[in-house]
Amino acid sequence: MTCCMQCSRLTRENVSRLNCVPGGLEFEGENLTGDMSGVVEWHVEMMKRGMSGMVFSCGDTVRGFVEYMPAESAPIPIIAPGSAVLLCFHYNVAPGEGENEHLGVERMMVDEAVEEARSCFDGMTAVGWDHSVHFPIGLLEELGFRQVHREGDMALMWLPFTGSARLPELAPQTFHPRDLRGEGGVAVDLSYSHRCPYDLHHRSRIRGLLDEMDPERISYREVQMDTRAQVLAHRAPSWNWQWLYVNGREVAWHQMTKDVLTSGPV
Repeated sequence: MTCCMQCSRLTRENVSRLNCVPGGLEFEGENLTGDMSGVVEWHVEMMKRGMSGMVFSCGDTVRGFVEYMPAESAPIPIIAPGSAVLLCFHYNVAPGEGENEHLGVERMMVDEAVEEARSCFDGMTAVGWDHSVHFPIGLLEELGFRQVHREGDMALMWLPFTGSARLPELAPQTFHPRDLRGEGGVAVDLSYSHRCPYDLHHRSRIRGLLDEMDPERISYREVQMDTRAQVLAHRAPSWNWQWLYVNGREVAWHQMTKDVLTSGPV
């Protein structure tokens, strides 16, 4: 880890400097589209609802952060009364650091959050991914988390702090993607959140694709996933907060093209 790293509390005053908000280090050189005005406001609103976090800086540059909040108010489809949900963490490597050094720093950041949460919660839960960058399952397991449920690349992770901690579970599915192939149409169901600029960028890009298609054939429906109430009301087969379905089949956002809309997902 870079020797100049400094840790401070996440506050309403410094949230606009996070590396993962518009203008932050994560998006240097990126040409993002879409309305990003609600990203900082989302973080501020979550702090009002109990979100805590830490910011990791080198000088005036924020390179990393970690956020967690009570499961009862967290916008994640996990039921875990008395426990915390790990919401997000990310570190952007500094000049001279190796590409994979972010994992060591992120492990340290999450460990800081875990130790802080021990005094207030019965345990901590998270959604882990079989991915080297985004919520890596292996990183969480190194910190003592274990998998309690697994579907494909995603795992419900759990780290109890007390013997009485209740095992987390997924909220029941409440949203069912549509399939209009029998009617000769294309149903596109999309969710998005202001928590992440990438969400808003891909939403804007996909809406641009749809604008170029025959409106008589496309049926587009989108839902906002900013709050826990919204997440629980629209819990799709995917338990991520953002998802995309074309005629009932899940499509990765970055793989959405005109070909998918005309010939269907593979």
